[in-house]
Amino acid sequence: MYFAIIDASSETSRLTTVAHGETLCDIAEWFADEFRDNYEMYRDDDETENDKKVLMQCDELCELARQDALTKSDLEGLSFCISDISVELYGIYDGFEDFRIGFDGFISNKPKLKKISLPSQPEDEIKACDELNGALVRACL
Repeated sequence: MYFAIIDASSETSRLTTVAHGETLCDIAEWFADEFRDNYEMYRDDDETENDKKVLMQCDELCELARQDALTKSDLEGLSFCISDISVELYGIYDGFEDFRIGFDGFISNKPKLKKISLPSQPEDEIKACDELNGALVRACL
C-alpha cells in the first residue's frame, strides 16, 4: 500500500490531504483529482494558455499512470501551479510505518497541524487515513 502527502494552496486557503492506494497509479490519479478540484474552485474565469498547458500535463500524468509507466521518483516532488493555485506531492511512502514517520516530519514545522497524530499500528490503515484527512480539514479551517 502506498501513501502520499498532497499539499494544496491558493491565495485564500491551504489544505493537506493524505492519499492512499494499492499502486502508484492510484496516487497519481488522486494527485490529479486534487489539482483539478482546486483549479475548479479557485481559478479565474478566463482560462489562459498556461492553464491549458498545465491541465494537459495533468491529463498526461493520468494517461501515464493508466499505462503503469510511472515510478515513485517520477511522482515525488511533483507540483502543478496555475496562477495562485499550487498542488504539490510532498512525499510518497511505501507502507504505513514509513508514511507515519514522513507525516510526523511534514507537520513538525506546521503549528496548525502539530496536534494531529497517527496511531503507530492501526487495525485499518485506510480508515486511519480517512480519519486523518478529516482532522486535516478541520485544522485548516
